[in-house]
Amino acid sequence: MKLSKEDVELVYKLHWGLLYYANERYVVIRNSNSPDFHGKNIEDMGKLEDKLFSHPELIDSFIKENPLNFSEIELDIIKGWKNFVKEEFFIFSNSNQTIFLSGKNPKAYEVIGLHDEIQDVIPFEPYYSNAVLLPFKNKIIYSGILQGFNINMGGGMKNVIMGDFIKAKNKFGVISSLDQPLIEKEESYEELLKFYLKNEKNRFEHEMDIDKLLKKDPNLIIVYNQELGKSNARKIRKRLSELNVNSGWFAVLNDVIIASGKNEQEVKQRLTETISEDKLNRVFIFNYKNAK
Repeated sequence: MKLSKEDVELVYKLHWGLLYYANERYVVIRNSNSPDFHGKNIEDMGKLEDKLFSHPELIDSFIKENPLNFSEIELDIIKGWKNFVKEEFFIFSNSNQTIFLSGKNPKAYEVIGLHDEIQDVIPFEPYYSNAVLLPFKNKIIYSGILQGFNINMGGGMKNVIMGDFIKAKNKFGVISSLDQPLIEKEESYEELLKFYLKNEKNRFEHEMDIDKLLKKDPNLIIVYNQELGKSNARKIRKRLSELNVNSGWFAVLNDVIIASGKNEQEVKQRLTETISEDKLNRVFIFNYKNAK
């Protein structure tokens, strides 16, 4: 997603106005005689932005002095920018959203692009970068300046990022506005546990995390068995195919087939004869179709 052309022009007008005001006081960029930063060095722009948001009192003094004769509506938008978030973020796509995931005490922000979709601005995903997030018309935008770090994101690192993203969602949800105070949600570990159990690699890397979650909430043992069965069912399907087993329904507890039948109802009936009632909801049942 990205802003309309008119909104983009407004954002740059206000942001560059603030930067020009900060530059008059700290002179980061020399020979800048107007609030127009077209063609300026991106590193210098980043340094100037650091100055501005390291001294947020400049926002108050700008609003009070209004040196560029902005309208009341424009000044109200700038006033809202006192709720800015300035951090280092991992930037990546999630469904139809662009997520900026803060590195410290992870929080996940849904951010809207300016001239271009953010995916068209960053060279790869996940992208690690300094950024300033700003509220704008009940959305979150970034200031237009991204100062990326040259970090190689291996598979292990990507796994950690997605784990932090799920933790952030569990705690605060995906944050789409900076105008309201954050409300911490009641923690739910189910989605995080599902991520840890997604595949064999995850299970190995997060073995201790899985153990901690199960100790925190023993009721998660049902989810644990179900997800483990679902993950292992993929390997079992492949093995059944290799053995040219006829199509049917199968019930798996962790990695063991404990019942089978021609249909789901038949499998469920056999389960009642195979395991105790308190374990029935831990079983994963799937339909196998022989493609041969």
